[in-house]
Amino acid sequence: MLTTSGIGNLCANPQTFEYENKRTGKMENKVSLRVAINDGKDHTTFLNVICFGQSATYAGTYLKKGNKIGFTGQLQVREYDRKDGGKGIAVEVVAGRIEGLTPKAAQSDDLD
Repeated sequence: MLTTSGIGNLCANPQTFEYENKRTGKMENKVSLRVAINDGKDHTTFLNVICFGQSATYAGTYLKKGNKIGFTGQLQVREYDRKDGGKGIAVEVVAGRIEGLTPKAAQSDDLD
């Protein structure tokens, strides 16, 4: 298991999905966040951060495009089917913890 943490800016508004928890059989929320992490020089890494449960509720309610967030979670690599029929590989973080780092005074309602 690889644990990672990072700080970045949301590139898009959080996307909320409903899924069935196979353990409990209940419908729950999953939120996908697209995060840009800049190394301070000339390189930006784009990463998908997935969260569940209370973290998903927090992200879906309070975070939006442009917000700075901190996250900690497990690195996950998975295969998926691309539209052209080939196989793709996705690297993402399944966050156990996320935190909004943008001060309330700096948040703006006009970000789309």
